[in-house]
Amino acid sequence: MYYDYRKELKKDLVAYALENNLLEEVSEDYLENELYNVAMSSNITGNDSGSYFCSSHKAKEALANNIDLLISACVKYGTYDGRDLGAEAADVLIRIDLLDEVVPEVVEELLKNRTETN
Repeated sequence: MYYDYRKELKKDLVAYALENNLLEEVSEDYLENELYNVAMSSNITGNDSGSYFCSSHKAKEALANNIDLLISACVKYGTYDGRDLGAEAADVLIRIDLLDEVVPEVVEELLKNRTETN
């Protein structure tokens, strides 16, 4: 089974924004900063505990078809060999790496939906 990191990260960020009423009249910058901040300090990436799944087995399953994402994140952050991380840390690293791509997409989607409903 293929685990889609981008899709799952987007889903978690949107859920957080909706659950915490972040669609109220806030600026795009505020929303983007809030999503980055919460993602780095919460279970959205697993960075708070060092594990998103709290299961090495589940992390390994997610990584199985996403080695390209791990390699990209390792190169970007200077950890050139993902094997030294362990599955859970590698999973978190991928989620953190994707934030720069996913957060702006989520913000755009949320603001578009907010505009359409007003």
